[in-house]
Amino acid sequence: MKNTIKKDLQNLNKSFVKEYVKMHKYKSIANWPYAKIDDAFIWILFHPTYNKGIFTVRGLSGIKPYSFDDLFWDLFDMSSNKNEPISLRCNGAFTCPSDYVCRIERKTENFDDVYRLLNEVAQENDAEIEKYISETKEKYECIEERFLTIPDPPDNRPPDGAVLLRVLANIYFKDYKNALKIINDYPNITGGFVNQGKTIMQYCKDFCLKNRE
Repeated sequence: MKNTIKKDLQNLNKSFVKEYVKMHKYKSIANWPYAKIDDAFIWILFHPTYNKGIFTVRGLSGIKPYSFDDLFWDLFDMSSNKNEPISLRCNGAFTCPSDYVCRIERKTENFDDVYRLLNEVAQENDAEIEKYISETKEKYECIEERFLTIPDPPDNRPPDGAVLLRVLANIYFKDYKNALKIINDYPNITGGFVNQGKTIMQYCKDFCLKNRE
């Protein structure tokens, strides 16, 4: 019974994502809608689940400067990834982290409500993405500038992604001194990425030491 419901949810979500990307003129990979909007790369994940009689519909979205993946790959000795399809920036194993736009959750006991909740989650998510992009244009010269001061995540979540994004932003603007300060302020942060025995933060540090004045 539960496996049947799980399959039904997967099929329903697949159908919903297909309609969603068609309406927005986005693309998708593995049911992840994604798009390049101006100088930003956004991705969205819709995830309906079932457990103990409760259907939970979750929506998650992230945003990052499109330029940061290129910078990440150059620093990480993976420049060839820049020639791969844009979808790699969405769910590739070695891609720059994102700033989360929103996390949404809705619950119901009725399977027939799931599609409606997916639409509600999508509409709220769309509004938050639009707000994020609008605020960025209003307050910053470019989206990369916003990431100079991106805060650590709330709820005691690991700060690795936010720290790496601040480091990348400073390297993007060639402020190697401040990038090194951030790296030294978080000595235990690895960024969660390793290539040829070195973490991305070690690559960033070596690059900054080589290029600083």
